[in-house]
Amino acid sequence: MAHRLTSTFTLAALLAFGVGTSAYAGPITFTFDATTTPVCAGLAGGANIVAIQAYMNCVLGGGSYVTVNPGAIATKGAAAGITGTTAAAGYTADGHAVGVTGQSLTLGNTENATSASSPLTPNATGDAYLINDSLTSISNDRVSLQFKNGFTIAANSQITFNYEIFPDNTCTALNTACGVSNANRPDFEFYINGVQAAGSPLLGNTPGGGTYTYSPAKTGGETAPQSLGVFSYNVGSTALVNPLLEFVDWPATIGVDNLSLTRQTQSVPEPVTFTLLAIGMAGVRTYRRRMTA
Repeated sequence: MAHRLTSTFTLAALLAFGVGTSAYAGPITFTFDATTTPVCAGLAGGANIVAIQAYMNCVLGGGSYVTVNPGAIATKGAAAGITGTTAAAGYTADGHAVGVTGQSLTLGNTENATSASSPLTPNATGDAYLINDSLTSISNDRVSLQFKNGFTIAANSQITFNYEIFPDNTCTALNTACGVSNANRPDFEFYINGVQAAGSPLLGNTPGGGTYTYSPAKTGGETAPQSLGVFSYNVGSTALVNPLLEFVDWPATIGVDNLSLTRQTQSVPEPVTFTLLAIGMAGVRTYRRRMTA
């Protein structure tokens, strides 16, 4: 009887403790602009990987959880033709990124990659986002984010982000000028731990066709494949521990903004859980002493 009672109390205590330490998920969005909860300074145009890492780790609540590859740089877009803090700030490729109403439309001057429905005020400071720094070196073909120290993206969650495929005037038609057939046309590839994710690659639109049929920032309209949109990936039943997320383009530049994911963490057992555990175990000890007296 004493053994059975001890087992019952122990099982109850373990169940209570298990409830106290169950996993919970929390949504996180990296806008690369200033945040209020927690308080994090946004990125300026031309911000390097040290600043990008500091911003992302701040959003994650401090600590060291993210390493960014040297080929990444922040840009802070505005209307076409507005000079930024570096050559990359307000980047619009060769001057004719997708656009309407007299300005090139980029992740830097529109919210959530929505064509022309919600552009930021022309000539304003603009919206910060990340690009691969192909303006410095064509070998910088990606933005890589290595999460570490046990950082986990929850199972059965989604990873979403805004993307832009910038036009490149070295690839002005989908023919042999860009490689055999369409194999090397401008696209956006998303990799998780070195494996290309389902739904990737995203392809640039044919000049003069697709979503954006005219770009007034360039006389005569678009001259190279390009695109702007939102990508969503379903994580599946296995959580991603210390994942490597890579955003890759050929031949030149891509943009990434509003990266959203769900972080899986462990909750701390509530004080009441510890109290119930202590009372239960004390009761077991008292009962056993009485039975053996």
